[in-house]
Amino acid sequence: MQTIKHTFIGPIRQAVTMSNLPLKGALKDEQLEVISEAGILIKNDRIHQIGNYWDLYPEAQSIGAEMVSLTQIAAIRL
Repeated sequence: MQTIKHTFIGPIRQAVTMSNLPLKGALKDEQLEVISEAGILIKNDRIHQIGNYWDLYPEAQSIGAEMVSLTQIAAIRL
């Protein structure tokens, strides 16, 4: 039986997703999806979901995801 590992990263000031973009051609700024206060939920080392941090937070808690705060990472790098 495979163990499922969840990690939740954030909050990120702004994240730009690449979803719903054309495969070819120039992109316009309006086509880019910008998420403010973003969170990234990772399942087994792959992005599972990205959205507003506070909207995803309850789900991340309920599945027991490891919480990674970007302020913790910044403090480690000092």
